[in-house]
Amino acid sequence: MAYPPELRREIMGDITKHLSLQDYVRFGAIHSSWSARAKANYHSSHHRYPLLIVNDYNLGGNPRLYNIFNQSFYPLDLPPGYHCCGSSRGWLLMMNSSRKMCLFNPFSKTRIDLPLFLLSEREYRGYKRVGEQMDRPLHEIFLERLIFRAVLSADPEKCSDYIIMVISRGASDLRFWRSGDSSWTRIRDRTRDFLDVVWYNGAFHALSMFNEVFVVCLSPNLKLKRIARKPNSLHTISRYLVDCMGDLLIVERKTTEKYAMHTSTHAFLVFKLDEKDMKFTKVESIGNHALFLGRNSTIAIPTGQVL
Repeated sequence: MAYPPELRREIMGDITKHLSLQDYVRFGAIHSSWSARAKANYHSSHHRYPLLIVNDYNLGGNPRLYNIFNQSFYPLDLPPGYHCCGSSRGWLLMMNSSRKMCLFNPFSKTRIDLPLFLLSEREYRGYKRVGEQMDRPLHEIFLERLIFRAVLSADPEKCSDYIIMVISRGASDLRFWRSGDSSWTRIRDRTRDFLDVVWYNGAFHALSMFNEVFVVCLSPNLKLKRIARKPNSLHTISRYLVDCMGDLLIVERKTTEKYAMHTSTHAFLVFKLDEKDMKFTKVESIGNHALFLGRNSTIAIPTGQVL
């Protein structure tokens, strides 16, 4: 079967800007060049709200994209044998049972293989012990628990010099991989566990369990530079670090019970970094923006893109 002829760039742009998400997926599946063009127009159009990845157990647990606004599901063709453990800038961080990893773009189908995620003997024993306690295979524990958060400094299809930073769930420490490196680099700090990381103002910023915010300095020497600390709050069960259109926020998820991890949410409190005195102050409004908070990814977007 012959490939379809190339459509002129401006014609494709006129077509794709009127497409729904489902039609984007179908349009890009016709031909590789169409896929790349569809992705470029998707990111430049008004379809900028986040989508959820869910496992449809009625279809054998196959993952699909879910649009929360029209409650629609879309097929998601992922690398076989790989599990999604994070997302950033439209890319999925994937890992298989052997701890081989890749970045995968579900729209362009671009795949970037990453180095093996190595573990220390202590970490390996810890995961093995968890598997024994839960009576589950070790590879399932790796897939579900190894990576807690993943953040890209730039879109790999737009910039060749990019970095991906992850939080390892077992040790709650930071590791990063720069494009072209042969291995992951660990940033060691045995005194702190990290809850979140975000790319903000040209650098990675990390939030510790003590509500400290650090700039992650990658050159000339690896180090963590503390820039601010927010006092702890009562009944906080989750905390998020968010870049909200140039403002650095800490968002706290509150419950009415002190130690209840699985109770319903009572409220969210938002604190913004004042860069003059490097202190976090509570804010009552984030203006015309919406926050999407999740275990693997947190973003802020203008409300005009979701209404």
